[in-house]
Amino acid sequence: MRLATKILVLLVLFSHVAARAAKDDPCQIKGVQFAHCPNASRDFYSALVAVHGWNGSCAETFGHQDASLYRILEKHKFYDWDCFQYDSRHLSITENARLLRVHLQDLKRAGYQQVLLTTHSTGGILALELLADGFKSPNPAPDQFPRISGILAWATPINGLRSLISGGGAVLSRAGFSPKTLPDLKEDSPYLKALKARLKDYNRKYLAADPVTQGKLGVKVWFLQGQGDDMVVQPISRSTAEAEGWYWPDRESLIETGEGHTHNVGAAGTRLVPRYPAAILDTRAVLALRVNPRYDDVFPEKILAVPAALESRQIDVVNGLTYFADEKFTDAFTPSLAFLKRMFQGSFERSRVVDEKLVFGFLDLLKRKAGNPDDDLVRFFDSFTRDVLVGYNPALGQDIRTLGHGNSRIAQAILETAEIIRQSVNDYIRKNPESGRLLASSGGLDAFNTRLVGFSAKFLDSPHGPVQYAALSTLDSSLPGLPDGVVTTSGAVGKLNAYYIKGGYRNLSVDAKSKIQRLYGNLGARGQTIQTAVFETLTAKVPYRGSQQPSWVALADDKTIRDLLATIEARPDAKSPEKLRFAAGVAARAGATGTDVKAALKAIDVGKDIIARTQNTAARAEFETVLRQGVARSAYPVVQQSYPPQ
Repeated sequence: MRLATKILVLLVLFSHVAARAAKDDPCQIKGVQFAHCPNASRDFYSALVAVHGWNGSCAETFGHQDASLYRILEKHKFYDWDCFQYDSRHLSITENARLLRVHLQDLKRAGYQQVLLTTHSTGGILALELLADGFKSPNPAPDQFPRISGILAWATPINGLRSLISGGGAVLSRAGFSPKTLPDLKEDSPYLKALKARLKDYNRKYLAADPVTQGKLGVKVWFLQGQGDDMVVQPISRSTAEAEGWYWPDRESLIETGEGHTHNVGAAGTRLVPRYPAAILDTRAVLALRVNPRYDDVFPEKILAVPAALESRQIDVVNGLTYFADEKFTDAFTPSLAFLKRMFQGSFERSRVVDEKLVFGFLDLLKRKAGNPDDDLVRFFDSFTRDVLVGYNPALGQDIRTLGHGNSRIAQAILETAEIIRQSVNDYIRKNPESGRLLASSGGLDAFNTRLVGFSAKFLDSPHGPVQYAALSTLDSSLPGLPDGVVTTSGAVGKLNAYYIKGGYRNLSVDAKSKIQRLYGNLGARGQTIQTAVFETLTAKVPYRGSQQPSWVALADDKTIRDLLATIEARPDAKSPEKLRFAAGVAARAGATGTDVKAALKAIDVGKDIIARTQNTAARAEFETVLRQGVARSAYPVVQQSYPPQ
């Protein structure tokens, strides 16, 4: 190292000493709220805990600048922030490690279940102290503080300080600045040798432990080292560390950061100033934390209004949950289902903005995932539809305390998502038949389709016309490809009939009417149960253009009527009074438009066939009377003459 560089490094070291004459209060950092601070708003049960280095602070190392670590990561935050601030100049590493343990115990009492430690320099040594004690007690489960899921150890002096710095540290120690810390960080110090031996023992006991204990004590550690670029700490040789036994490559990695050591991060990510190691901003490491929101605290049900501060916290939770699910979908199953059930099925004071974030964010995520399904996604979709989705009631469109606040766009998005999920699962199981077992516990693929088709049909009960139209579109595309059993059990035919008779027949747009025509044309060709329900609806009398007419008249399409007659003719084993009345009505009116004489004549032939196949004498006589009365009402002599009165 050139003399000028050495002098510069020493000046930097001494300037940090002068700068840290007084500790900042981390609870006063503007724009950042730490979990340990008084009156902190805690949104998650997991926290990212920053631990600064020698002579650093929470503000100077991580949070002082506008481009602080907190601000860079906050848009993907699915955890609470925290920072451990300690006195590195007057207390030993061992004592500060004890205080870090106490700090984590306080977080445990505050409800935190999991933490990830992001450390700088000496802060990494404190974290490794905790790690080395993992198997210290007879019962090694660290129930006294939250589960440590990982350590992002940035510029850790596990191999000691470089000779220039340790020499400067000796000067500082003699001057009374840090007599209990810097000597322990000298290369090959007794303290570092003992720490490595304890880490080696930790690794040996971990590898010999049972899987449950490994699950509790296995901590992922990323060593983020500047190596040749760090003028303060010694580099880490992976091969040497493995030979010494304190490094475990099976539990994450050693990453070359290409960065210097300074704990003042400056404008992170820009040139010519110190920056965060890129790996800290690589959220794959942060994803070692699990998402675990405090739903009861952030989404209280017994409030009269949602203040802006609470709405902001709710948005943070929804955004965090959505981001985590996008990155690690399987791990989001458990924490998301309970929350989604509450949001979809509960009625309580809530923010419309939050509902929109949920529907157009989280559910849009589900739609994206549906394009590339796998077994885990099928399991989630099954649970989601069974436990959450089908409990949503689109008919409550005017209840502003339910999901969407009566907004029709939200209801349409939910309906669209349900159908995309159904199609995704059906396509996947069709291509991977053995995966049908995934739905066995909930009744199989037919039961899955039944639930979702029935759910889609409920949107016909919505008070919003656009939502009803969306439901028609969904049924128009889904019902033709489903077996009779699914269509019957889903209740979709009943919902369609009720919607049509209740008034839909009067208010249909041209496009919506074409969907109804196709639906009834398809359903009329189904099995006896479905046919009976369809023809009962189509022959029911409704007010239409100033008089009582069979509801099929409102279909206003002769082709649909001829198709329905053809379905009756094709099923001579499945005749019914409803079909006879339909045939008689078509004969009387001559099709939907009143001009289709060929349809009227075909209807008479169909009616005659029904009568001929009716075994019961009384019923046969009644059918004949109904058909002759219909023919008699025709305005066309050729129709009347084809089946004259006896």
